[in-house]
Amino acid sequence: MNAPSQAHHWTTALIDFVQATDESVAAARERFTKTQLAITAKADMNRRQFMDSRFAVEGRVGDRTPLDLFIAAQSKLSDDDRALLESWHRSFLGLFAIDEIAEAASGDRALHLTNWLTQKHYTALLMGDREAQDAERLKAGDILLAHIAPLSDTQWLFLAPWMALGKLGKPKLAVAIGSFRDNYKPHLYGDAPDLLEEAWISVERYHQQFVDFFGSDTVTLPGRELNQRLNDLQDVLLQEQLDSAGIDQSKSLRELATDAGVDEDDLSEQVESMGASRAQLDQALSASSMKMPRVELPRDLRQAEHATALSHPRWGQVFLPSYHVLCRLMETESMSTAIETQDLFRQHLKNPEVKTFVLQDLAQRYPAVVEALVQRSFNRPDFVLETDLEALLVEFGKPLQPQLPETASVPVHLHNLFQEVVVEMEKPKTKKKTKKKAVAGFQR
Repeated sequence: MNAPSQAHHWTTALIDFVQATDESVAAARERFTKTQLAITAKADMNRRQFMDSRFAVEGRVGDRTPLDLFIAAQSKLSDDDRALLESWHRSFLGLFAIDEIAEAASGDRALHLTNWLTQKHYTALLMGDREAQDAERLKAGDILLAHIAPLSDTQWLFLAPWMALGKLGKPKLAVAIGSFRDNYKPHLYGDAPDLLEEAWISVERYHQQFVDFFGSDTVTLPGRELNQRLNDLQDVLLQEQLDSAGIDQSKSLRELATDAGVDEDDLSEQVESMGASRAQLDQALSASSMKMPRVELPRDLRQAEHATALSHPRWGQVFLPSYHVLCRLMETESMSTAIETQDLFRQHLKNPEVKTFVLQDLAQRYPAVVEALVQRSFNRPDFVLETDLEALLVEFGKPLQPQLPETASVPVHLHNLFQEVVVEMEKPKTKKKTKKKAVAGFQR
């Protein structure tokens, strides 16, 4: 059996293994599936296999992955097969653009792919009749959500059927990337640990800038004042960036262009090619200074009497309209405020916007109160904060480990894509252009 055929055999066997009736594996599989937001929309066979391939390498049965258990269950593995299966711990999910559908050096059909999230390139062999048939519907430029694993040093394979999204214009591609970021955070830079590390460093840096500006990692102000102060922080950060780049912020864009020796007609041509009008360019050139876009908190926060911003070096930022009230009630809880405190605590526990660190901090600051609130609010008289808090957080969908927050910086190529989308969405919507947009969409 040649290497691709053998690999195809093992991918099928692995999925069969995690779908088997072993009680411990089945229970772990069910827990894993329930925590994944991505499968709730549709439960067709492809998605089930896609989820099972993820569970095989991400799930836990005790302190081992299902892939570890599968390898251990194989009584006669060659050294090559064992090395192949072990390498699948390096598998990852990506949002891939098809560069070309061609033959690999081995003569097998292959997809040449670029991971849109990291701009890294891959050759994924097509194995089995099913993949070959599915690939006939694909074209260069199509976008795939796929789970790939190593086959050799230079070739990869699909651990489960891919999900084809068709050809996507830039706005829909940006939406797809945003959806990937929301649903598959552990895989955001799964093949680029350097980019992941830079993103985490940027979160820590922004947290420190927040603390330096506000003097604390938690600040409570009237909503509109907090909104303005956050904009002031953005201005400070922009000034720091401009200073480090040697750019004089007091000069207009026209003056900066002149200093750099850029001809205004050339600048106009470039800007208009991106979809902006000459009038917009004139306005930008004449602006007396450069400003970052304004930060706008949601309406309920802007109108709140006391809006709170909380920052964490790993979890990022959280903005809450009633956190200040909850803290005050927990500090002075009495019989007259008990019901109000319970209701507000339940709201914070159930609110997906309230990140884990906020609840952990409340538990650390007010342990006796939090323990009593859980006992009363959820009729759990046996709840013990010290031993049961983690299980409670998991039950309410709060991850125990931080996931890369919105404050993380993104690679330059993604930043450029998002900027281009903003420009495209702000183009004047003439009737002709509206008609063209109406027929755009997913192409199969």
